[in-house]
Amino acid sequence: MEIFSSRVFIDFLLALLAMLTPWWFSLLAGALFFFIFDGFVELLFLALLIDLLYGSPLPRFFGSPFVLSLAVVPLYFLLSALKQKMRF
Repeated sequence: MEIFSSRVFIDFLLALLAMLTPWWFSLLAGALFFFIFDGFVELLFLALLIDLLYGSPLPRFFGSPFVLSLAVVPLYFLLSALKQKMRF
């Protein structure tokens, strides 16, 4: 139960960071929390939240406003592979 409550607190913290800080700071905090918690899919939801709040369609990305979300998916798999290689 303690892990669940701490994850809920971290989720609220990340949502607050997404609204108050630059996108790169929020993603850096999410990446750090990725190494603390197992299966931290909140990183993907954080990118989606940032895109929903601040994303604008870019012609070089085929008019998609979800550029950050699409960039975080490979980052998630990269961090997963890196986490398996490290000792925790």
